[in-house]
Amino acid sequence: MRIGVRADDRVQAELARIGRTEDVAFSPSGDRVAIAALPENLILLVDVGIDPDDRDAPLRLTGAAEIGSAALRRPHGLAWLDDRHLIVANREGAVVLFEVPPAEPQTGCLNLDPMLTIGHPNEPVITPGSLSVFDLGAGLFELLVCNNYVHTVSRHLIDARGGFALVSTDVLLSGGIDVPDGIAHSPSGRWLAVSNHYDHCVNLYRNTPELGRNPTPCGLLTGLQYAHGLRFSADESALVVADSGAPFLQLYQAEGADWEGERAPALSFRVMTEGEFESARDNPEEGGPKASICLLTGGC
Repeated sequence: MRIGVRADDRVQAELARIGRTEDVAFSPSGDRVAIAALPENLILLVDVGIDPDDRDAPLRLTGAAEIGSAALRRPHGLAWLDDRHLIVANREGAVVLFEVPPAEPQTGCLNLDPMLTIGHPNEPVITPGSLSVFDLGAGLFELLVCNNYVHTVSRHLIDARGGFALVSTDVLLSGGIDVPDGIAHSPSGRWLAVSNHYDHCVNLYRNTPELGRNPTPCGLLTGLQYAHGLRFSADESALVVADSGAPFLQLYQAEGADWEGERAPALSFRVMTEGEFESARDNPEEGGPKASICLLTGGC
């Protein structure tokens, strides 16, 4: 079932204009959503509200503003550190951190310079795609970056105290992944899920100090054409995966919060009509959904 949405004319015009999108991310407070418009080299910020009295279309999109920057070069992945700081992975550039204005109705283009750039010559960030951020506490954040075409996941420690400094960089995962095209921490940080594009699956890892460059995944999600964006539910008992090669989101369920072993989808959700899917299907890897946002509680 699709949630009804009401958008003002400005928002509708912007959504119609931006073309192909690769990722979408709600701010931590949930009152703003960022959308990566890859061919336009911009990020669209949309203000979001809820009208609980409108049963047909409770979701309100009330304002839209563009982020433009010379640092945006085919933006692909998005992650928020907090409600004011947005990280963007650029397929033909670097990973950059922007400070964005407060959430309020805005129009026009905001030309921003990044506060922090992670990329050449800061190896190992090469062709960065998807991102995941985990708050370690005390102002420290763990940022994981899928480096698509070198088939690695890099790890970066960011210190938000006194200016968002990059503290360390290393390679977390290398080997056993053929184009990592999506990544997610579980809410507790105990699990990592990585989309394994050309192996048509999702790899699950325990996020422990022993996790090395060539780990064997302890869990595997199958039944996918081309796995892309993915998210855990709040209680870690479910994982939703966007399949860019099919018009579906796939939902997987764990036994409790244990993701060891191999799993097929528990449920499949069609999120596009066949006509919508075929109109965007330039090749077998495209046409389907790219990003997955999961707001699930209980056991699904």
